[in-house]
Amino acid sequence: MKTLFGLDFVAASTLGFEKRARGNAEPIHADLIDKMRLGAIVHADETHWREDGRNSWLWYAGNQSLAVFRIDPRRNSEAATALLGERLEGLLVTDAYAAYNAVEAAGGRQSCLAHLLRRAREIAEELALIPKADATSVRFCKKLKVLFQDACHAHVPATLKARKALVATFSAKLDALCKKPLVFAKAETLRKRLRPDSPEYEELFAFITHNGPPTNNHTERSLRPLVIFRKVCLGTRSITGSNNVFARALYEGCGKPLARRFPQPSATAARTLNGVFQRVSSTEILWNILAYLGSTAVRVAGSDINIS
Repeated sequence: MKTLFGLDFVAASTLGFEKRARGNAEPIHADLIDKMRLGAIVHADETHWREDGRNSWLWYAGNQSLAVFRIDPRRNSEAATALLGERLEGLLVTDAYAAYNAVEAAGGRQSCLAHLLRRAREIAEELALIPKADATSVRFCKKLKVLFQDACHAHVPATLKARKALVATFSAKLDALCKKPLVFAKAETLRKRLRPDSPEYEELFAFITHNGPPTNNHTERSLRPLVIFRKVCLGTRSITGSNNVFARALYEGCGKPLARRFPQPSATAARTLNGVFQRVSSTEILWNILAYLGSTAVRVAGSDINIS
């Protein structure tokens, strides 16, 4: 710790530091969950985690203003509602995983178009390796990629009437593309997902109606630091260790590129670290941690830490 952060103390003391930081973080974590559930847009996703050698899942929910993480041994609807609640007030952006169906979103649900684009690309690459591949399936994948790319880059009108008209335009193009069955099995499975009678159909262009994002790329960027943590540390060894990750995720929110999540990141982290160290200030700790994380510039002005 002295080499990395310039802090001089007995190594065993870190256990007490982490325990106190976790206690400080618990009310902040609960408050962020309440605020997240009221957000106009909520991104959600989950990734693999290991707890004492057993499979668990790291769940994320948040947006550009805040981020909440939760480790759960389950990957089902109960785990989804434990974090997201049974109802959200805004638009829910996820992949097509069925566990999120248990969450009612007043602002609708957007299925990640990046996942569908990736799937169409994978099928097209597989077809390219097949001699005399079904030409209709090949055209389907190519046209589908163009359609979803156009949707992702489309200018969303200001009025609801214009947005609904734009949704109708894209839906009509998709309906025409998915009208006839395909010979290639994987392409046919994808086509069925996109038909008007599919449960996912209403979620394809919801981002236009509700003026939200077309993809869930936000969650991949948000989960990346803890995925790196998992790969380095191989997860956590106990429930206590998993709970400590919540506190760690809060003050890691001050590090680039997560700073945008907190309007006052240093204040949030200072509350988490308050009273943890007796001989150095929480601002000094944050300065050392952020410098170690490799931020290109760190400027301390009063109680705010701005990262460029």
